[in-house]
Amino acid sequence: MHKILLFLTSSILLLSACRSKDANTPKVIIDTDMMEALDDGFAMMMTALSENVDVMGITTVSGNTWSAEGVAYAIRQLEIIHRADIPVYQGESMPLDTLGIKLMKEKSGWAGAASMIPVADWLSFYREFYGKEPEFMKTDGSAVDFLIQCVHQYPGQITLLAIGPCTNIAKAIEKDSLFTRDIKEIIYMGGAVSCAGNTTQYAEFNTLFDARAAKTCLNAPFHKHTLVSLDVCNTVPLSRERYMSMENEATESVKGLLTRSFHHQELVENKAPQSYVWDVIASSLFLDKDILLESRNIRVDVNTDPESEAYGQTFESENAELPSITIPTRVNTERIWELIDPVLHQQ
Repeated sequence: MHKILLFLTSSILLLSACRSKDANTPKVIIDTDMMEALDDGFAMMMTALSENVDVMGITTVSGNTWSAEGVAYAIRQLEIIHRADIPVYQGESMPLDTLGIKLMKEKSGWAGAASMIPVADWLSFYREFYGKEPEFMKTDGSAVDFLIQCVHQYPGQITLLAIGPCTNIAKAIEKDSLFTRDIKEIIYMGGAVSCAGNTTQYAEFNTLFDARAAKTCLNAPFHKHTLVSLDVCNTVPLSRERYMSMENEATESVKGLLTRSFHHQELVENKAPQSYVWDVIASSLFLDKDILLESRNIRVDVNTDPESEAYGQTFESENAELPSITIPTRVNTERIWELIDPVLHQQ
Protein backbone atom coordinates (compact mmCIF):
# COMPACT_ATOMS: atom_id res chain seq x y z
CA MET A 1 0.00 0.00 0.00
CA HIS A 2 2.86 2.35 0.88
CA LYS A 3 4.49 1.77 -2.53
CA ILE A 4 1.19 2.43 -4.30
CA LEU A 5 0.79 5.75 -2.47
CA LEU A 6 4.36 6.73 -3.35
CA PHE A 7 3.72 5.91 -7.01
CA LEU A 8 0.49 7.91 -7.09
CA THR A 9 2.11 10.86 -5.33
CA SER A 10 5.01 10.79 -7.78
CA SER A 11 2.62 10.64 -10.75
CA ILE A 12 0.60 13.59 -9.45
CA LEU A 13 3.76 15.68 -8.98
CA LEU A 14 4.96 14.89 -12.48
CA LEU A 15 1.61 15.70 -14.05
CA SER A 16 1.34 18.94 -12.12
CA ALA A 17 4.69 20.02 -13.62
CA CYS A 18 3.58 19.09 -17.14
CA ARG A 19 1.21 21.96 -17.87
CA SER A 20 0.36 23.50 -21.20
CA LYS A 21 -0.37 27.21 -21.57
CA ASP A 22 -2.48 26.71 -24.70
CA ALA A 23 -3.99 23.57 -26.20
CA ASN A 24 -3.18 24.76 -29.73
CA THR A 25 0.42 25.85 -29.13
CA PRO A 26 3.13 23.43 -30.41
CA LYS A 27 4.62 21.61 -27.44
CA VAL A 28 8.19 20.44 -26.99
CA ILE A 29 10.37 18.71 -24.41
CA ILE A 30 14.10 19.37 -24.73
CA ASP A 31 16.32 16.43 -23.79
CA THR A 32 19.86 17.76 -23.61
CA ASP A 33 23.45 17.22 -22.50
CA MET A 34 23.39 20.86 -21.47
CA MET A 35 26.34 23.20 -21.62
CA GLU A 36 26.59 26.98 -21.69
CA ALA A 37 25.86 29.06 -24.81
CA LEU A 38 26.49 27.42 -28.17
CA ASP A 39 25.23 24.97 -28.73
CA ASP A 40 22.83 23.29 -26.25
CA GLY A 41 22.28 26.46 -24.23
CA PHE A 42 21.39 28.59 -27.23
CA ALA A 43 19.23 25.80 -28.67
CA MET A 44 17.21 25.78 -25.44
CA MET A 45 17.04 29.57 -25.11
CA MET A 46 16.00 30.07 -28.75
CA THR A 47 13.15 27.65 -28.25
CA ALA A 48 12.06 29.00 -24.87
CA LEU A 49 12.07 32.59 -26.19
CA SER A 50 9.65 31.77 -28.98
CA GLU A 51 6.11 33.03 -28.33
CA ASN A 52 4.76 30.30 -30.61
CA VAL A 53 6.11 27.36 -28.62
CA ASP A 54 5.22 25.74 -25.31
CA VAL A 55 8.33 24.26 -23.68
CA MET A 56 6.94 21.60 -21.36
CA GLY A 57 10.24 20.82 -19.66
CA ILE A 58 13.99 20.29 -19.87
CA THR A 59 15.51 16.89 -19.16
CA THR A 60 19.27 16.63 -18.79
CA VAL A 61 21.45 13.70 -19.79
CA SER A 62 25.17 13.08 -19.65
CA GLY A 63 27.19 13.74 -22.78
CA ASN A 64 28.85 17.13 -23.20
CA THR A 65 28.60 17.39 -19.41
CA TRP A 66 27.37 15.14 -16.63
CA SER A 67 23.61 15.38 -16.14
CA ALA A 68 23.88 17.07 -12.71
CA GLU A 69 26.17 19.77 -14.09
CA GLY A 70 23.77 20.20 -16.99
CA VAL A 71 20.96 21.03 -14.56
CA ALA A 72 22.94 23.99 -13.21
CA TYR A 73 23.64 25.30 -16.71
CA ALA A 74 20.01 24.88 -17.75
CA ILE A 75 18.69 26.73 -14.70
CA ARG A 76 21.13 29.63 -15.07
CA GLN A 77 20.34 30.11 -18.75
CA LEU A 78 16.59 29.93 -18.11
CA GLU A 79 17.10 32.61 -15.46
CA ILE A 80 18.79 34.86 -18.02
CA ILE A 81 15.78 34.65 -20.34
CA HIS A 82 13.29 34.91 -17.43
CA ARG A 83 11.78 31.44 -17.91
CA ALA A 84 11.87 30.04 -14.38
CA ASP A 85 8.44 28.57 -15.13
CA ILE A 86 9.98 25.78 -17.21
CA PRO A 87 10.67 22.67 -15.11
CA VAL A 88 14.15 21.13 -15.24
CA TYR A 89 14.62 17.43 -14.50
CA GLN A 90 17.93 15.70 -13.90
CA GLY A 91 18.21 12.67 -16.15
CA GLU A 92 20.46 9.65 -16.47
CA SER A 93 24.07 10.03 -15.41
CA MET A 94 25.54 6.97 -17.12
CA PRO A 95 24.90 5.69 -20.65
CA LEU A 96 23.31 2.31 -21.23
CA ASP A 97 26.62 1.15 -22.66
CA THR A 98 29.85 2.64 -21.29
CA LEU A 99 32.08 1.49 -24.17
CA GLY A 100 31.65 4.88 -25.83
CA ILE A 101 33.06 6.64 -22.76
CA LYS A 102 36.03 4.25 -22.75
CA LEU A 103 36.74 4.95 -26.44
CA MET A 104 36.46 8.71 -25.93
CA LYS A 105 39.01 8.62 -23.14
CA GLU A 106 41.42 6.90 -25.50
CA LYS A 107 40.98 9.44 -28.30
CA SER A 108 42.22 13.01 -28.61
CA GLY A 109 39.78 15.87 -29.03
CA TRP A 110 36.45 16.66 -27.38
CA ALA A 111 35.36 13.94 -24.95
CA GLY A 112 32.76 15.87 -22.95
CA ALA A 113 31.78 14.25 -19.66
CA ALA A 114 34.11 11.34 -20.42
CA SER A 115 37.03 13.64 -19.60
CA MET A 116 35.43 15.28 -16.55
CA ILE A 117 35.02 14.31 -12.89
CA PRO A 118 31.29 14.12 -12.08
CA VAL A 119 30.03 16.93 -9.83
CA ALA A 120 28.63 15.98 -6.43
CA ASP A 121 25.24 17.59 -7.04
CA TRP A 122 23.83 20.33 -9.24
CA LEU A 123 23.09 22.82 -6.45
CA SER A 124 26.60 22.78 -4.98
CA PHE A 125 28.02 23.14 -8.46
CA TYR A 126 25.69 26.06 -9.25
CA ARG A 127 26.66 27.92 -6.06
CA GLU A 128 30.38 27.41 -6.65
CA PHE A 129 30.35 28.10 -10.38
CA TYR A 130 28.05 31.14 -10.40
CA GLY A 131 28.79 32.43 -6.89
CA LYS A 132 25.14 32.91 -5.96
CA GLU A 133 21.92 31.11 -5.14
CA PRO A 134 19.71 29.90 -8.01
CA GLU A 135 16.44 31.71 -8.58
CA PHE A 136 14.58 28.39 -8.79
CA MET A 137 15.23 24.72 -8.17
CA LYS A 138 15.16 21.68 -10.39
CA THR A 139 11.94 19.69 -10.25
CA ASP A 140 12.08 16.55 -8.15
CA GLY A 141 11.40 13.26 -9.84
CA SER A 142 12.71 11.06 -12.61
CA ALA A 143 13.38 12.62 -16.01
CA VAL A 144 12.38 9.34 -17.65
CA ASP A 145 9.07 9.26 -15.76
CA PHE A 146 8.45 12.91 -16.66
CA LEU A 147 8.94 12.12 -20.34
CA ILE A 148 6.50 9.24 -20.16
CA GLN A 149 3.84 11.02 -18.09
CA CYS A 150 3.93 14.24 -20.09
CA VAL A 151 3.74 12.50 -23.46
CA HIS A 152 0.70 10.50 -22.33
CA GLN A 153 -0.95 13.58 -20.86
CA TYR A 154 -0.76 15.29 -24.28
CA PRO A 155 -0.86 12.39 -26.77
CA GLY A 156 0.14 13.29 -30.29
CA GLN A 157 1.00 16.88 -29.35
CA ILE A 158 4.59 16.83 -28.09
CA THR A 159 7.75 17.05 -30.16
CA LEU A 160 10.81 15.61 -28.48
CA LEU A 161 13.91 17.68 -29.23
CA ALA A 162 16.70 15.24 -28.45
CA ILE A 163 19.98 17.16 -28.64
CA GLY A 164 22.14 14.89 -26.49
CA PRO A 165 22.81 11.16 -26.20
CA CYS A 166 19.57 9.17 -26.23
CA THR A 167 19.90 7.55 -22.79
CA ASN A 168 16.77 9.07 -21.24
CA ILE A 169 14.71 8.39 -24.35
CA ALA A 170 15.89 4.79 -24.65
CA LYS A 171 14.97 4.16 -21.02
CA ALA A 172 11.52 5.65 -21.63
CA ILE A 173 11.05 3.39 -24.66
CA GLU A 174 12.15 0.32 -22.70
CA LYS A 175 9.95 1.22 -19.71
CA ASP A 176 6.76 2.07 -21.61
CA SER A 177 5.76 0.30 -24.81
CA LEU A 178 3.28 3.09 -25.67
CA PHE A 179 5.78 5.93 -25.30
CA THR A 180 6.59 6.17 -29.02
CA ARG A 181 2.92 6.00 -29.98
CA ASP A 182 2.04 9.24 -28.21
CA ILE A 183 4.94 11.40 -29.47
CA LYS A 184 4.14 13.71 -32.37
CA GLU A 185 7.72 13.86 -33.65
CA ILE A 186 11.27 13.32 -32.49
CA ILE A 187 14.02 15.59 -33.81
CA TYR A 188 17.35 14.07 -32.87
CA MET A 189 20.77 15.68 -33.31
CA GLY A 190 23.32 12.99 -33.85
CA GLY A 191 24.94 10.58 -36.24
CA ALA A 192 26.96 10.81 -39.43
CA VAL A 193 25.22 8.82 -42.14
CA SER A 194 27.06 9.75 -45.33
CA CYS A 195 30.15 11.44 -43.93
CA ALA A 196 32.90 10.85 -41.41
CA GLY A 197 32.30 11.11 -37.68
CA ASN A 198 33.58 13.94 -35.52
CA THR A 199 34.75 11.85 -32.55
CA THR A 200 36.11 8.80 -34.32
CA GLN A 201 36.53 8.25 -38.03
CA TYR A 202 33.10 6.61 -38.02
CA ALA A 203 31.09 7.98 -35.12
CA GLU A 204 29.52 11.30 -34.14
CA PHE A 205 29.77 12.38 -30.49
CA ASN A 206 26.16 11.91 -29.30
CA THR A 207 25.84 8.52 -30.95
CA LEU A 208 29.18 7.23 -29.71
CA PHE A 209 28.55 8.36 -26.11
CA ASP A 210 25.63 5.91 -25.91
CA ALA A 211 25.45 3.82 -29.07
CA ARG A 212 23.01 1.33 -27.57
CA ALA A 213 20.58 4.13 -26.69
CA ALA A 214 20.95 5.67 -30.16
CA LYS A 215 20.12 2.33 -31.76
CA THR A 216 17.05 1.94 -29.54
CA CYS A 217 15.87 5.41 -30.54
CA LEU A 218 16.51 5.12 -34.27
CA ASN A 219 14.92 1.67 -34.42
CA ALA A 220 11.80 2.79 -32.53
CA PRO A 221 8.45 3.31 -34.32
CA PHE A 222 8.03 7.08 -33.86
CA HIS A 223 5.35 8.62 -36.10
CA LYS A 224 7.86 11.10 -37.49
CA HIS A 225 11.58 10.91 -36.95
CA THR A 226 14.09 13.54 -38.10
CA LEU A 227 17.81 12.91 -37.67
CA VAL A 228 19.90 16.09 -37.79
CA SER A 229 23.19 14.40 -38.55
CA LEU A 230 26.63 15.73 -39.47
CA ASP A 231 25.45 15.39 -43.08
CA VAL A 232 23.66 18.73 -42.67
CA CYS A 233 25.53 20.15 -39.66
CA ASN A 234 28.73 20.26 -41.71
CA THR A 235 26.99 22.57 -44.20
CA VAL A 236 26.40 25.27 -41.54
CA PRO A 237 29.84 26.48 -40.43
CA LEU A 238 30.19 29.11 -37.75
CA SER A 239 33.08 31.31 -38.83
CA ARG A 240 35.47 32.86 -36.35
CA GLU A 241 34.40 36.31 -37.56
CA ARG A 242 30.70 35.64 -37.04
CA TYR A 243 31.31 34.19 -33.59
CA MET A 244 33.39 37.18 -32.48
CA SER A 245 30.63 39.45 -33.76
CA MET A 246 28.18 37.53 -31.55
CA GLU A 247 30.38 38.07 -28.50
CA ASN A 248 30.69 41.78 -29.26
CA GLU A 249 26.95 42.17 -29.74
CA ALA A 250 25.85 40.12 -26.72
CA THR A 251 24.68 41.61 -23.42
CA GLU A 252 26.93 41.07 -20.40
CA SER A 253 24.94 38.08 -19.15
CA VAL A 254 25.04 36.31 -22.49
CA LYS A 255 28.65 37.34 -23.17
CA GLY A 256 29.60 35.61 -19.94
CA LEU A 257 28.14 32.38 -21.28
CA LEU A 258 29.91 32.76 -24.60
CA THR A 259 33.36 33.55 -23.22
CA ARG A 260 33.28 30.41 -21.06
CA SER A 261 32.12 28.23 -23.95
CA PHE A 262 33.73 25.54 -26.07
CA HIS A 263 33.32 27.79 -29.11
CA HIS A 264 35.23 30.64 -27.45
CA GLN A 265 38.10 28.30 -26.72
CA GLU A 266 38.13 26.93 -30.26
CA LEU A 267 37.52 30.11 -32.24
CA VAL A 268 39.06 32.85 -30.09
CA GLU A 269 41.74 31.22 -27.96
CA ASN A 270 42.82 28.55 -30.45
CA LYS A 271 42.02 30.76 -33.47
CA ALA A 272 40.32 27.98 -35.42
CA PRO A 273 38.80 29.37 -38.65
CA GLN A 274 35.39 27.84 -38.00
CA SER A 275 33.25 25.55 -35.85
CA TYR A 276 29.65 24.30 -36.02
CA VAL A 277 26.27 24.79 -34.31
CA TRP A 278 24.90 21.25 -34.26
CA ASP A 279 22.03 21.47 -31.74
CA VAL A 280 21.01 24.95 -32.87
CA ILE A 281 20.16 23.47 -36.27
CA ALA A 282 17.84 20.92 -34.63
CA SER A 283 16.02 23.58 -32.60
CA SER A 284 15.78 25.84 -35.67
CA LEU A 285 14.12 23.07 -37.67
CA PHE A 286 11.54 22.72 -34.92
CA LEU A 287 10.90 26.46 -34.70
CA ASP A 288 10.62 27.05 -38.44
CA LYS A 289 9.81 24.15 -40.74
CA ASP A 290 10.64 26.28 -43.79
CA ILE A 291 14.30 26.14 -42.79
CA LEU A 292 14.44 22.63 -44.25
CA LEU A 293 15.27 22.96 -47.96
CA GLU A 294 16.33 19.44 -48.92
CA SER A 295 16.23 16.03 -47.26
CA ARG A 296 16.10 12.33 -47.94
CA ASN A 297 14.15 9.54 -46.26
CA ILE A 298 16.07 6.39 -45.43
CA ARG A 299 16.30 3.68 -42.79
CA VAL A 300 19.15 4.16 -40.33
CA ASP A 301 20.83 1.78 -37.92
CA VAL A 302 23.71 2.00 -35.45
CA ASN A 303 26.78 -0.23 -35.15
CA THR A 304 26.83 -1.56 -31.57
CA ASP A 305 29.34 -4.34 -32.18
CA PRO A 306 31.95 -3.86 -29.40
CA GLU A 307 34.60 -5.57 -31.53
CA SER A 308 34.09 -3.29 -34.52
CA GLU A 309 36.34 -0.31 -35.22
CA ALA A 310 33.17 1.38 -36.54
CA TYR A 311 31.39 1.13 -33.18
CA GLY A 312 28.88 3.97 -32.87
CA GLN A 313 28.58 4.54 -36.61
CA THR A 314 25.16 5.40 -38.04
CA PHE A 315 24.58 3.89 -41.46
CA GLU A 316 21.85 3.49 -44.07
CA SER A 317 20.13 0.14 -43.64
CA GLU A 318 18.18 -2.06 -46.04
CA ASN A 319 16.20 -3.59 -43.18
CA ALA A 320 12.57 -2.97 -44.20
CA GLU A 321 11.41 -3.39 -40.60
CA LEU A 322 13.17 -0.20 -39.50
CA PRO A 323 11.31 3.12 -39.61
CA SER A 324 11.83 5.68 -42.37
CA ILE A 325 13.83 8.63 -41.03
CA THR A 326 14.12 12.11 -42.52
CA ILE A 327 17.75 13.18 -42.97
CA PRO A 328 18.05 16.94 -43.68
CA THR A 329 20.77 17.69 -46.22
CA ARG A 330 20.32 21.42 -46.89
CA VAL A 331 18.90 24.19 -44.70
CA ASN A 332 18.34 27.96 -44.78
CA THR A 333 21.48 29.04 -42.95
CA GLU A 334 20.67 32.74 -42.78
CA ARG A 335 17.36 32.01 -41.07
CA ILE A 336 19.23 30.07 -38.39
CA TRP A 337 21.39 33.12 -37.60
CA GLU A 338 18.19 35.20 -37.40
CA LEU A 339 16.75 32.83 -34.80
CA ILE A 340 19.93 33.05 -32.72
CA ASP A 341 19.92 36.85 -32.65
CA PRO A 342 17.25 37.40 -29.92
CA VAL A 343 19.30 35.28 -27.50
CA LEU A 344 22.22 37.68 -27.74
CA HIS A 345 20.16 40.59 -26.39
CA GLN A 346 18.80 39.01 -23.20
CA GLN A 347 19.43 41.00 -20.03
